[in-house]
Amino acid sequence: MSEDPPQKGGRRRGAASPSRRAMSAAPHRAVHPLPASDEALAQARWIYALNARRMEILGAELCVDPAWNMLLDLFISAGQGRELSVSAACIGSLASYSTAMRYVNLLVDVGLVERKPDASDRRRSYLSLTDSGRAAMAKLLACPAAHGS
Repeated sequence: MSEDPPQKGGRRRGAASPSRRAMSAAPHRAVHPLPASDEALAQARWIYALNARRMEILGAELCVDPAWNMLLDLFISAGQGRELSVSAACIGSLASYSTAMRYVNLLVDVGLVERKPDASDRRRSYLSLTDSGRAAMAKLLACPAAHGS
């Protein structure tokens, strides 16, 4: 597989900036796993991996869907008993940080995602799906089309 050509500023498409690489160490916080079927979690993982592969092959400009990527990441994390920091969710969105933050705010505003401050570090917040966010994702991931039927 050949490397992507350098973009403006000499970086290859998809190459992480120093600040983005530093954010990749953003922590997760352990919480009690939320009930989700193994099938729904497997489906969410597969879709998330497909989205990343799609962006790698076709380019981010054709395939960016930060809100969907965040919802998948939050659903998977909840099933694994983890909350994501805002920074980790932004990285998982596969979009630029500023774009991802707009989607974090939108998802919070529409009630699918909840933002909780970190009691030990006031600079950090964690995200998790709300009850309606979990219900919507479970419904989407359980639909027959998601399983190839």
